[in-house]
Amino acid sequence: MKEKLAKIRKAMEAELEAFESVMDVSKFRDLQKELENLVTTDKVTGLLNRWKFEERLEREMGRARECDGTFSVIMIDLDKFKEFNDTNGYVAGDSLLWKVAELLKEKRGERDIVARWGGDEFIILCPYLNKHEACHEANIIKSCWDFGTVTPSIGVTEFKHKDNEKSLITRVDKAMYKSKKNGKNEVETI
Repeated sequence: MKEKLAKIRKAMEAELEAFESVMDVSKFRDLQKELENLVTTDKVTGLLNRWKFEERLEREMGRARECDGTFSVIMIDLDKFKEFNDTNGYVAGDSLLWKVAELLKEKRGERDIVARWGGDEFIILCPYLNKHEACHEANIIKSCWDFGTVTPSIGVTEFKHKDNEKSLITRVDKAMYKSKKNGKNEVETI
């Protein structure tokens, strides 16, 4: 009888050890997901960060080239954000950035990827949309904008097959600055 109990106990210990090993893997995966989230998500807005956006942009450029397809990029800069932040403090500034992020998530297209580009700039990747369709989407965002004196300067551009990441981002940045130069609170395309 003692031998039988010893065998059962040994088998149970082996099962427990195997179970603990599975639990450790599960905990490891949870920690891995948490770490990836910390590395790819902007802390203030909850949006993807620039690093993760660039990864998605690279993937989209490959898809568009492979399928002879297109996509567009929208860049948004917040006009008068610095004044707002200086007057109201960084907590209010962070709250405003979060509200802008919520608006962008709500008004974006179903396939769009929204990210915080940096500071008071946001960027949206619009798979399959040409610049006219993306411009329409940008105008919808602008029409729903309700953040007092802080207004959006919005640039839109469409992917060209000769583009690399730098040329595409430079062009959408120029479109956004064209909006600023033309009086702010505008949507411009290049």
